[in-house]
Amino acid sequence: ADGDGIVDKHGAKTYLGPSSAWSAEWNEDSFKEVTNKSVSFTGNLTIKAGDIKDVDVMGSGSKLTVSGGTMGKIDCDGTAEIKGGTMSSVDSTGGVTLNTGTIKGNVETSQKATINGKITIYGSLTAQDVEASSCDGASISGTMKAGNSVVLNSKNLKVKEIDGENMAELNLKGYQGLLPTVSNMLTINVDASSAVTASGKLKAGKLVIAQKGEFTTNYPLELDTLTGPGTLSYLAGKLTIHNAITGKPLLSFINPVHSGVTAFKADRGMLTGDEPMIYDYQLDKKSSGDSEDFVLTSSLKEGVTLNNSSLYLEKGKSATIQATVKPAFSEFAEGTKMVWELHGDTSAFTISANDQKHSCAVTATGTGSGKATL
Repeated sequence: ADGDGIVDKHGAKTYLGPSSAWSAEWNEDSFKEVTNKSVSFTGNLTIKAGDIKDVDVMGSGSKLTVSGGTMGKIDCDGTAEIKGGTMSSVDSTGGVTLNTGTIKGNVETSQKATINGKITIYGSLTAQDVEASSCDGASISGTMKAGNSVVLNSKNLKVKEIDGENMAELNLKGYQGLLPTVSNMLTINVDASSAVTASGKLKAGKLVIAQKGEFTTNYPLELDTLTGPGTLSYLAGKLTIHNAITGKPLLSFINPVHSGVTAFKADRGMLTGDEPMIYDYQLDKKSSGDSEDFVLTSSLKEGVTLNNSSLYLEKGKSATIQATVKPAFSEFAEGTKMVWELHGDTSAFTISANDQKHSCAVTATGTGSGKATL
C-alpha cells in the first residue's frame, strides 16, 4: 500500500507485506506467505528474517536492504545494502554496500561497491569502483575486479587478488602493511601516510609514490612509469622501467649493493629526463640490446656519509650514527641543515638528532623484531 515492502517471519512462516501492515495488528489478509518461495517486488524492499528463494527487486530507483534471513540469488535494478543474512549471490545494477552477512557466490554491480564491515564473500566481487575502508574482518575468497578505481585504507580486508582489468587505478590511503596480490592495474597511487609491501611479482602501468609515502617489494617490479618523490625500496636489479621516471623518487635497496651492481633496467632510449634519487652512488648507463642497465658507480666524492652502514639493536638499547658532510655546510647556502628520517618499521625505533654534531641517536623501543632504514 505504501510502496515499501518487508519480508519477515511471523511464527514459523515467512511473509511479504507492506511496512504499514507490519506495524499494525496482525492481519493475514495483508500479507503473502513466501516461505521457501521466490520474491518479486517493485520498489523498496527490506528483508529482515525468514527463509525464501530468489529475490528480484525491480525499478531503477529501488533499494533493497537485507538485515537477516536466508535466500537464494538477489537481482536488484536499484541499489542494495547487505547488513546481514545469508544469500547465494548479489547482482545490483545501481551499486551495493556490504556491511555484514554471508554471500556464498559472487557480487556484481555496474556501479560502486562499498565495503564497510565484516562481510564474507565466498565468490568474487566485480564493480566499476570499489571502496574498502572500515572492513576489519571482511573476506573475499575470490578476485576483486574493478573497471575504474579501487580505494583501500585498511589492511584487514582479506582478498585473494585485486584485478584492475588493465583500466583501473589503485589508491592506497593511510594503508599500512602487506598488500593483497595486485594484477593488471593501470595506476597505483601511494599517499603520504601509506607504507605498503607488495606480496608478489607486480606489473603495472604507473606507480606514483607521494612524498613520505613508501612502497616496498622483495619481488620483481615492472612499470611503464615510476613517479616520486616518495621512497621505493626493492632488490637491486629487479626493477624494469619501460617509459619514464618522473618526480625524482628515492630508490632504497633492500639487499647490500656496491659499485658495478645494476640498480634497474629500462627500455633503450626512454629515460631522458629525471633520474631517481640514490644515496651514496651515482648511475652509469650501459646499453644491452633493446634495454639499458643503470649501474651503480663508486661512492660520491661529495655528500653525506655515515659511520655505520648497518647495526643491530636489542630492545631498550641505543646507538649514535655520526654523519660526515663534504664539503662543509658553510660552503652551502646559509642555514643549510641535515634532516634525519626513518623509513620502515618506524614503530620499532625512535630517533633523536643532534644538529650541532651532525649525529642521530637511534633507540630500539618496539616488541619483537623490526627493520628500518635511517
